[in-house]
Amino acid sequence: MSVPPLLAQHVMMPILADFMQAYPAIDLQVISTMGFSDLDRQHADIAIRFQHNPDPHLVGRRLPEVAYSVYASAEYIARHSFQGPKADAEWIIWSENDRASSWFRGTALPDCRTGPIVPDPMAQIAAARAGLGMVYILCFIADADPALQRVPGAGVMQDRPAWILSHPDARSSQRVRVCVNFLSEALFRLRPALAGAQSDLA
Repeated sequence: MSVPPLLAQHVMMPILADFMQAYPAIDLQVISTMGFSDLDRQHADIAIRFQHNPDPHLVGRRLPEVAYSVYASAEYIARHSFQGPKADAEWIIWSENDRASSWFRGTALPDCRTGPIVPDPMAQIAAARAGLGMVYILCFIADADPALQRVPGAGVMQDRPAWILSHPDARSSQRVRVCVNFLSEALFRLRPALAGAQSDLA
């Protein structure tokens, strides 16, 4: 199965451990990738993706909403302004292109400026912990991090919906169906935390 790295690292491994305990005869291979494994070429039997419109020929179901918010260290929040003409907080951004982008205008913090470039999500979290700025990140990661707090007024946002998908040929396999059902049910049990309810995923 293929799964985005942040989901693999912070959510999926305990679920997969439970799955292997329940179904020890099923072989499991986890591909942790930001890209989309090619289900048509059987690069994976199952894929979890953040995607607006999955390929219509794939078989799948929509997973619980996964929320994002804006986080920084408590000290950074105490020392900076985030709203209005006196806003001096800085976004930790992915690339130089973000400086010309207006994506942050659609957030609740449009007055803040772009700051350091850190093109890796885990490094962005480390930068936010260290007080280099604020980061737009998945709630299920940052809510569990005691060194980070949500920026006041940032709100909770959804980006792309999450799906669990498989190719019709693979879905005919009972093992694939069992795995898809198990993973889906486990993720729906985590729905509050995935949606940013600040529940502990542990």
